[in-house]
Amino acid sequence: STADAATRLDLLVRLIDVHELKLRDAGTALDVVLKAVTEFPDQLMLWDRARDLSIGAGRPGELAQAYQAVLGEGSNLPDHVEVELCQRAAKLCREQVGDQDAAIPYLERVLARQPANDEAFKDLKEILMSRERWADLEALYARAITGTTDSARRIEFLAEVALICEDIIEDATKSIDYYERILDIDALHGSATMALEKLYASEKKFDKLVSLLERRLDRSGESELVAVKLRLGKLHLDNLQDPASALPHIEDVLRIRPSEHDARDLAERLLTVPALRARAARILEDVYEARDETRDLVRVLDIRLEAAEQESERRELLRRVATLRDERLADDQGALDALAKLVPLDPVDGRARSRLMDIGRRVGAHEKIAKVLTEAADLSLTSDVRGAILMEVASIYRDHLSDVERAEAVYRRVLEIDPSDPNLVLPAGRALEEIYAGLGNHAALVEVLRIEVKLEDEGRRRAEIYGRLGEICESILEDLPGAIAAWRSRLEDDPVDATALAALERLYEKVEAWRELVDVLRTRHEGADDGDERRRLMSRMAETLTDKLADVGEATLAWRAIMDEFGPDRSTLESLETLYEKAERWTDLSEALDTHFGLA
Repeated sequence: STADAATRLDLLVRLIDVHELKLRDAGTALDVVLKAVTEFPDQLMLWDRARDLSIGAGRPGELAQAYQAVLGEGSNLPDHVEVELCQRAAKLCREQVGDQDAAIPYLERVLARQPANDEAFKDLKEILMSRERWADLEALYARAITGTTDSARRIEFLAEVALICEDIIEDATKSIDYYERILDIDALHGSATMALEKLYASEKKFDKLVSLLERRLDRSGESELVAVKLRLGKLHLDNLQDPASALPHIEDVLRIRPSEHDARDLAERLLTVPALRARAARILEDVYEARDETRDLVRVLDIRLEAAEQESERRELLRRVATLRDERLADDQGALDALAKLVPLDPVDGRARSRLMDIGRRVGAHEKIAKVLTEAADLSLTSDVRGAILMEVASIYRDHLSDVERAEAVYRRVLEIDPSDPNLVLPAGRALEEIYAGLGNHAALVEVLRIEVKLEDEGRRRAEIYGRLGEICESILEDLPGAIAAWRSRLEDDPVDATALAALERLYEKVEAWRELVDVLRTRHEGADDGDERRRLMSRMAETLTDKLADVGEATLAWRAIMDEFGPDRSTLESLETLYEKAERWTDLSEALDTHFGLA
C-alpha cells in the first residue's frame, strides 16, 4: 500500500542516518541506500545520499551498477526523473568511474527525450571526439540538426560539424555539404561562404566556387567587388578554361581601376584568344590611354585594326596610330606604314596626305609614297581630289625621283580627268610647260599651251600664252598658219595689241595674205601716234593695195589719204598719177600732174 511504502521509505532513511551519522559506518549506510534507490528510484534525495556515500566509501562502481539496474530496459520512471538519473549516471561514469563509453548510452537517452539539452549534447560531443568516434559524432549532430526548428540553432550545429569535418576529420566533401546546408538556410552567411570558398578551391570545385563568388557581387562595395571580379576572371581563365566568361569580369575591374596590374595581365593574356582578341584590345585601349602608355596603346590599336571590318573604323584607328607613332613615339617608319594604309581609305584627308609626304621625304621613301598616292587617286570619288593627289604624285616623280617621263604621264592623267575644269587643267598644263620646255619638245608644248589658253581667264596670262604659241609656231616649228592663229586669237582679246598686230603684219607678208595685211596695217595706223610710223603704215598699205591687190579704187583712196595728212610729195603723186591713168580719171590726173609740176 501507499502507506506501507511511505513507512518503508521513512525507515530506510532513518536507518541510513543511523549508520552514517551515529555509527560512522559509511559502507553499511551505502548498502542501505543502494537498496533504497532500487526500491524507490524516483526519490532523488536517496540518489543524492548514494552519491555522497559512494564517494566517502570509495565505491562509485556500485552506485554505477545501481544506476544501470534502475535505468535498464523496461524502466517506468517519469521522463524528468529518467533524464535526471541518466545525467547523474553519465557524470558518475565520466568523473568517478572513468568509463567514458559507459556514459554514452545515458547521454543519448537524455537527448532522445530532450533534444535541446545543451549540457547532454556538449558532454556527449566531448566523449565522442575524445574517442574519435566520428561517425557517431556526425550522427549526434544529425539528430541535433533534425531535432531543432530554430534556424540559428540549426546553423550553429551545421557550422560546428562542418568545422569538425574540415579541421579534425579532414573530410572536405562532408564539410562542404554542411556549409552548403548553412547557405540553404542563410544565403549570406559570411563564415560559411568564406569556408566554402576555400574548400571549393582546394577541392577544385571551380564551377561551384564561381557560383558562390557571383552571389557576393550584388552586395559588395567597390574594393570587394574588384577583388571578387578579379578572382572570377582568373577562375574562368585558368581553371575553367572559359576565357569568354572571364572577359566581362576583367573588363569591369579595369573600368573601375585602370591601374589594376593583375587585371591588365589577364587582359593581355586574352589577346592570345582569337575570338576575344579584338574585344580585349578594346578594353586595354582604354586602360593604356588613361595611363598615357603610348607604346602599349599603339600595340592594342594595331590589334584592333586586324579585326576591324567597317571602313570607317579602320580609318579612325589608322589615323590614331599614325598620329601616335608620328607625334608621340617619333616612329617615322611606323607612322609611314599607318599613313600608307590610311590615305587610300580616306583620299580626302589632306592632312594625312601631307604627313605621308613629309615623312616619306624624311626617310627617302619617294617611290612608296608615289605608289600609295596613286592608289588613293584611283579610289577617289571626286575629280578635284583625284587631280590634287595626282599633282602630288607627279611632283614626287619630277622633283624627288627625277623621272620626267612618269611625271609627264601623271600630269597628262590630270588633264584627262575633266578637260573643262581650269582648276585641274591649268596647274597640270603649267607643269607640262616646264617639262616640254626643258625637253625641247615644242610640238607637245604647243599642244599643252593650246589646252591651257582655252581655260585661262586672266587676260595677261592668255596674252602671254598666245604670244608663246605664235613665237614657237613661227620661229621653231615653222607653222605659220599656227602662228597666225595664235596672234589672231590674242588680237581678239585685245584688238589694239601692238605686239600681236606687228607679228601679224610680218606673218601676213610671209604668207602673202595681202588683204589681211591691209587690215592689220589699217588697225595699226589707227592706233599709231607717231607721225613717221603713221606715214610708214599708210604708205605700206597703199603700196600693198596697188602692187599686190591691184585694187585701184582702194589704192587711190589710200594714196590720197597720205597726201591729205602729210601733203603732196613726188612719190605719192606718181602713184596717184598711175592709178588715175588706169582708172581713166583724167580730171584727177590733170590735177595731180599740175600739183606735181608745182613741186618740180
